[in-house]
Amino acid sequence: MDTDIKVTINLNKIVEERIKKMSAYRDFAEKAIVGELISSSEIDAIAVKSRSYINLNDTYDAIDKLICEQLNIRESTIEDMVLGERRNNFKKLD
Repeated sequence: MDTDIKVTINLNKIVEERIKKMSAYRDFAEKAIVGELISSSEIDAIAVKSRSYINLNDTYDAIDKLICEQLNIRESTIEDMVLGERRNNFKKLD
């Protein structure tokens, strides 16, 4: 049984929804009237380009924080990431 949690992102759908939301505060009326607003192929093109703009850093930070909370340890610092955390009671395994 697969218990992994998977997230699927439909970028085309996001582009479509963002256009709808943007139309609430941007004036697309002239383009919509003359049929120049956006085509399916243009939505595809935006979705393809958007893949290189997606930044998962906030997701990684949130997961790191949850891991630290679960393990009851302090959150990592930049110093930890650069120098590594020193372990005082490290014993070599035989």
